[in-house]
Amino acid sequence: MPFDELQVFTDLLSAISLLQDIQIIIKLHPGSRRPHRYDSLIESAETRIILAPQGCTMDSLLAKADLVVGMNSAGLFEAALRGRPVVSYQPGQTRYMDPLMSNRLGLSVPVYSMKKLIPVIKRVLSERLKRPIAAKAYTHSGATKKIISLLESI
Repeated sequence: MPFDELQVFTDLLSAISLLQDIQIIIKLHPGSRRPHRYDSLIESAETRIILAPQGCTMDSLLAKADLVVGMNSAGLFEAALRGRPVVSYQPGQTRYMDPLMSNRLGLSVPVYSMKKLIPVIKRVLSERLKRPIAAKAYTHSGATKKIISLLESI
């Protein structure tokens, strides 16, 4: 069952509105051709949302992030490799259909239904599921060779 950015964005806003003391910074995909399509959702959200300015780097955002949530982008994989807790929300998918490598490696937490989204976000936030040890295995000496070996074994 396919899903789209608007559905994911709406579901995330609903889930996050039930959490307290959360500051949300959203970085739209750099290739987004319609960045204003989310304006009305952001304005009506019960939670304060800040849109990251264009040109804002992933490095600067990840350095401050307590949690990174998205669908299945390279940004999620990068966040996971940097040891940030990551939730990948792909409604209607299954783990067999999931294209995100960090989910397959256990570096991020996949969620495939709205029903499970809030409990997973709460758990990840409470446990602060950072994985710097796993991330080091893929980002330090011989990283390319290790990734190629891993991909060949899958």
